[in-house]
Amino acid sequence: MSNLENSLNESLSLLKSNKYNEALEILKKIEIEDSRVFFLLGTIYSVMKNINLGEEFLIKASKLDNKNSSIFNNLANLMVVKGDLESAKKNYLTAIEIDQNIDSMSEIANIYINENNLDDAKRYLNMALEKDPEHKKSNFRLGNLYLKLNEHKKGLN
Repeated sequence: MSNLENSLNESLSLLKSNKYNEALEILKKIEIEDSRVFFLLGTIYSVMKNINLGEEFLIKASKLDNKNSSIFNNLANLMVVKGDLESAKKNYLTAIEIDQNIDSMSEIANIYINENNLDDAKRYLNMALEKDPEHKKSNFRLGNLYLKLNEHKKGLN
């Protein structure tokens, strides 16, 4: 295994243990421009609430790897935090287009619910539940959507 792979695995392990600063120190020492490094940096900075650095590194990652739906999903999540819902929707849709990212389906539906665009919200929630009928966020949101539409008994069928 290469030094890059070892560093990525070690930083990922630290990230999963919520040891963000230690993971950052390992990633900052990597001199290779690699989408996985930028993705992890962007994700860690996002979790640490450093939105600008999170966005910067996720954009770098997306330029090096435009086929990784997780990059676009995380970038969309940041855009929601920033209040840029149009950019968030664009990034969620990119993630969905890449590989039918179920989290992106559920999150874009949530934006549509908040915009009172209930037809599109319902469409994306149903898409998510077709992929995984047990997806908790999507089931919860669809139930709330049915309540909002006064169609809550449909959720029982």
